[in-house]
Amino acid sequence: MDEKAAATYAPLQPFSRLIGSWDLRHRDLNTKAEWGGNDTFEWLPGGRFLAFHHHEDGNDSTGGIDGVMIIGNEMGWEEGGWIAAHNGREALGRALTGMVRDGAITKKRAVELARMVLRENARALYGF
Repeated sequence: MDEKAAATYAPLQPFSRLIGSWDLRHRDLNTKAEWGGNDTFEWLPGGRFLAFHHHEDGNDSTGGIDGVMIIGNEMGWEEGGWIAAHNGREALGRALTGMVRDGAITKKRAVELARMVLRENARALYGF
């Protein structure tokens, strides 16, 4: 899509600077393991919706992560962020529950992992 078409919907204009792909480096704050990934932003046809694709390569503890968020005039970033956070928490709960059921980790370790993902990693990253 050309930039003129993308810029026709004023509330999404600030996102124009994100269009493209961005390489990412991730680091586990406990193990210091590192892995790559990328984010890609693109206008969907018509210029009233933006697709945000997120990818993380697999590392020693994950098989990789892929996700997409659609941002547009029907739903603002606030609602999209809430949905993403809600779905992320639900997915984490399901994954950890499955690992406990399979005997891969203990219930205590599942609680530790959930706390790291949902709280401690952000605290360490932002210095809280």
